[in-house]
Amino acid sequence: MVLPVNVKKFLYNAIPTTYTVDGVEFTTKNTNGKVALGEYSSPTINLSFIGDSTPHYESIGDFEEIDGNVLTNKDVRTVTARYKVGANNQLLTADETITFQLGTLQYSLNHTPVVKVNSIGSFVEGTDFNLINNDTIEWVGNTPADSEDFVVSYEYIEDGYWLVNAIADLLLKDIRTNVQSALTDYSVDILRISDITDLSEIYSDVQVSALAFDVRLVYNYSWSRTLTDEDGPLIDQIQLDLSEENSDSETHTI
Repeated sequence: MVLPVNVKKFLYNAIPTTYTVDGVEFTTKNTNGKVALGEYSSPTINLSFIGDSTPHYESIGDFEEIDGNVLTNKDVRTVTARYKVGANNQLLTADETITFQLGTLQYSLNHTPVVKVNSIGSFVEGTDFNLINNDTIEWVGNTPADSEDFVVSYEYIEDGYWLVNAIADLLLKDIRTNVQSALTDYSVDILRISDITDLSEIYSDVQVSALAFDVRLVYNYSWSRTLTDEDGPLIDQIQLDLSEENSDSETHTI
């Protein structure tokens, strides 16, 4: 018996679709089954199941029983839920408000590396300000007034490697708290959670950063069937007559 479909659907639907990283909200594309790593261009989370219905030999709960003409088999099974998190570099935009202070001409931006500055109000790049080191605004001409706010609209690159690390960490925390407790309603337990594997090293020809980790689940397996004549006769009662010549006989029922 494989892990019930309703449990698999629960695990898939329990994967969050939004993650806040460095103050920016990212929406993930959640998938299941086999997905080529090259398709993880946007932040993607994939769930697949490995080794479904593997006997859990660490348990002594395996047994068969016959009740009337019904044979029931019960044991404990395991399955591995494999989570993959992947993304490439993301080109994003940001609007950042900074307060100008008289005497301070350089202001660091929160998101880096900055690709380009789209605007700072009516100020002109190259005349009033410059972008230096892909992370800092330097005023070189006209400036805002002292204590006046100015808004920098710019484009920057969110490194895919750091992004998948952050998302994987948030996903693991959610599994250890919300998912683990909810699985008890399905009589399923988390046996262990593996270390994180960096798939970027394995698939170095794919321009995607990806991590994977396994969650091993344990669940009860049970099936029953009605015994037929092909299974042979059921022995309801056997009488043994234990007697010897010149002695009283004894009858034992089994």
